[in-house]
Amino acid sequence: MSRRGPIIAGAIVAVIAVLAVFFLVLPKMSEMSETREEIATAEAQETALRAQLASLKEAQANAPQVKAEIAKLAASIRKAVARSLASASLRRRSTPSGVMSSRTRSNGTGARTGGVAVGRAPASAAVMRVILARQVEVGSP
Repeated sequence: MSRRGPIIAGAIVAVIAVLAVFFLVLPKMSEMSETREEIATAEAQETALRAQLASLKEAQANAPQVKAEIAKLAASIRKAVARSLASASLRRRSTPSGVMSSRTRSNGTGARTGGVAVGRAPASAAVMRVILARQVEVGSP
């Protein structure tokens, strides 16, 4: 048995080494691989967030110019709407004779009577614009 003793001991050591590799080393290597993947994902996310941060900082730097442009466009739109409303109102209320007519209303019999403002001069376009601009500001028709 003296010859087989070292061989059996060597075999036992080899089996223990193989088992140690399977139960201790391979799980740690798998864990390291997962950790490396998580690190790569985190680095990619960091890069994307840095690019987004740079874009947001640029937008923040350009915000005053953009706000000024928006304000200018909003003022232009308000003026255009006021002009359009004034023009439509003047067209709707004016007659070929130049006399402003009031709204027509029913007299209760089903017949419509149109009131004509006799003796009143038509409102000037400037006055109508002011009135309509105020109406647009408060949101009333």
